[in-house]
Amino acid sequence: MNIGGIIGGLIAGALGAALWAAIAYYGNVEIAILAWGIGLAVGVAVSIGSDTGGILAALVAVLITTGSLVGGKYLAVQMAIHDFDNQMHSDKFTIDDDVLVSGFAFEMAEEQVEAGKKLRFRNGKRNLEATEGVEDLPVNIVSAAKKKLDSMSQEDHDALLAERQEEFEMALSAVEGKLFKVAFAESFSLYDILFFLLGIFTAGKVAFSDYVDGESCVE
Repeated sequence: MNIGGIIGGLIAGALGAALWAAIAYYGNVEIAILAWGIGLAVGVAVSIGSDTGGILAALVAVLITTGSLVGGKYLAVQMAIHDFDNQMHSDKFTIDDDVLVSGFAFEMAEEQVEAGKKLRFRNGKRNLEATEGVEDLPVNIVSAAKKKLDSMSQEDHDALLAERQEEFEMALSAVEGKLFKVAFAESFSLYDILFFLLGIFTAGKVAFSDYVDGESCVE
């Protein structure tokens, strides 16, 4: 086969991936049978662009189709995660003094619990694990946390705010990364896998059987 078969297959595969991603993202639906159509298109494109078919052409068609189908899935999930990322940043959470006080208070409460001291939690909470916010912690600990913040210099205060904000952004990025992996893995249904295999098989068969040793098998 010549380079024309590879180029034709890559073009068909790229268009197929874009079509899959567009339908999944904008239509919020995945049409599994589309995988068969993509495989067929790639197989035909490789066949038309090749002087001969055979194993090499079939292998090229199979690889391109596999990349196209997985790439389409990847693009669809990536666009969805991108929307999530934009939404999170549009409603960006900013670390402020209340967050710093809360952090200090929970650190102090944890230290006292580890030291074996009995704390008087509020709002019916009986232990640190049951607390949902700083309002559930003992009053004396919250007061101590506020004093600790007030005793900081402006320079240290600003540096701590920047540090906590950076930690939050890093944690958010880590969550987005894990969310993408989970969403990508769970996007493959049984029907997707079956039609993916059908599409890959079709691409290889069409590219292989159209020409063998330069002679057409189609009469």
